[in-house]
Amino acid sequence: MSLQSLSHAAFPPNILNIAGPEVLRVRDLAEEFGKRLGKPVRVEGQESNDALLSNASKSYELFGPPRIRAAQMIDWISDWVKRDGATFAKPTHFEERAGNF
Repeated sequence: MSLQSLSHAAFPPNILNIAGPEVLRVRDLAEEFGKRLGKPVRVEGQESNDALLSNASKSYELFGPPRIRAAQMIDWISDWVKRDGATFAKPTHFEERAGNF
């Protein structure tokens, strides 16, 4: 979708969110990865009362829904980590709410 969206670049900008259809909580994902990798998980703090969600309906109209679901990506990532696949070892910034990464 990222590469396909280049053909829709415009001025003024054509805003296009690219996200999967599932609503995923960081806490739930952390717990799922912890379970799959046999690691303890500690999440500090509480979720905010509001959520930062992406509406990707426009991208689905242009490109169709994503072919890969979140569960498949979790499988792949878990397997990659178990096999000591290369990572960038960079912070996630999941706590960031102002869009400043």
